[in-house]
Amino acid sequence: MPKRHAVLTADASHAEAEPLLRDDAVLIDFDDVAQRRERLEAYAEASRPVIVYGFVFPAGARIEGLGAGAGPRDAHAQLELIVGLTGGSIAKSHGGLAARIPSISAARFESLARPLIEAFLVSLDLGQAG
Repeated sequence: MPKRHAVLTADASHAEAEPLLRDDAVLIDFDDVAQRRERLEAYAEASRPVIVYGFVFPAGARIEGLGAGAGPRDAHAQLELIVGLTGGSIAKSHGGLAARIPSISAARFESLARPLIEAFLVSLDLGQAG
C-alpha cells in the first residue's frame, strides 16, 4: 500500500483563512512500483506455455562449448548459459535439473543444446496437459 503523508494546501476560496491540512496526498514509491512490475512480469512469464527438459549430469560431466574452437566445459554451466540465452529458467528436479524453456524459444534451445540433449536428457514435458 502506498505511503500517505499530510500536505498543507491553500484553498482558493479561503485565501485569507489558514491553510487546510490534507491527509489524502500520496507519494509514489517507485521501488515498490518496480517490484510489483517485476512480479507481474514473472507471473506473465510463468503462465506462458513452456517445455520442460529434464537433465541428469554425472559428477564432472563435460561437453563441448558453444562456438567454433570452444573447448570442453562443465555441462551444468553450459546448460545454464544456453537456458539464459533462450529466456528460460532452471530448477532442481528428481536428482537432476529441469530447464523450463518458453515454447517459442524451444527450437533455438534445441539447436544450441543438441550435445547436452543427446548425452544427458532424461525427460521431456511438452506442457500440453489439460
